[in-house]
Amino acid sequence: MSSDITKATVLRRRNDVKWREEDFGLLLCNARGEYAVFNKVGQLIWEMLADPAPVDHLVRTVQARYPDVSPEVVEQDVLRFVESIFAKQLAEPASDA
Repeated sequence: MSSDITKATVLRRRNDVKWREEDFGLLLCNARGEYAVFNKVGQLIWEMLADPAPVDHLVRTVQARYPDVSPEVVEQDVLRFVESIFAKQLAEPASDA
């Protein structure tokens, strides 16, 4: 996937996404009617995107929550995740508000 998302990109939730909390994490539905399921780490990131947040902040917060995971792995995983939610039209750059 090709995107311009970097650690400096500021993202936020899209207002047209419906979501609800479940025992397993979150169930989301974008404006096209496509569903996504987030585990607890995805839920943590989603909660942080209630307000615009730079990707670097997301990386640092996840790293603090999971200190046994290498910083490189956390960074890769968070970047991959935010690229995915951007592609699924669940999040957007905050500057496009």
